[in-house]
Amino acid sequence: MKGALRRPLERYGVRRIVAALATALLVAGVAGCSEKPPEPAPLAEPEPTSSSPTAPTEPTADPGAAPSLPAEARGTSKAAAVAFVEHWVETLNHATRTGSTDALASLGSRTCSTCEAIADSIDTVSAAGGWLRGDGWRTEEIQYLARQPRKRPTLRVVIDIAPQRVTESRGAEVQRFEGGRVLYTFGLRHRSESWLVEKLERAT
Repeated sequence: MKGALRRPLERYGVRRIVAALATALLVAGVAGCSEKPPEPAPLAEPEPTSSSPTAPTEPTADPGAAPSLPAEARGTSKAAAVAFVEHWVETLNHATRTGSTDALASLGSRTCSTCEAIADSIDTVSAAGGWLRGDGWRTEEIQYLARQPRKRPTLRVVIDIAPQRVTESRGAEVQRFEGGRVLYTFGLRHRSESWLVEKLERAT
């Protein structure tokens, strides 16, 4: 992922890479990294499929290894799509915690420029010896939108972003960010026995 898609980074306002990761605004491109994102309104689309807050996916033998795709995320059902989004969030948290983006990159399609921008941002911080500390993202509510193609559904997800401490590079000053609640749209595409994130953007 290193060096990938510099133009999408500009497009999504990721020039301030650390602030973007810490406040999850790299999709939103909102100025003022110390401000909390606006609170999303309750989801109210037809045919909701809600989930409980993100739970850990199937355990792996190595606690430092990326989360394994849970059995619940396989198939093309609504429940499988919801489980995959939760798995994606867990994998993002692993990437920010460890600096390893391979597993996260494998969950995004080539058309998801935001997915690549996120991984590229993590790579940039990690390569410079920086780090991110915090509890990461947590799904509060997931909604499978009505009348979507079964293999290419769209889901709206309320994400709670925990406060984080960040350094841009080894020895750099520690920065603190408040986090907040943000509404995202996930566009998925099913391939083989799993899903890919085809689109990821902040919902309005």
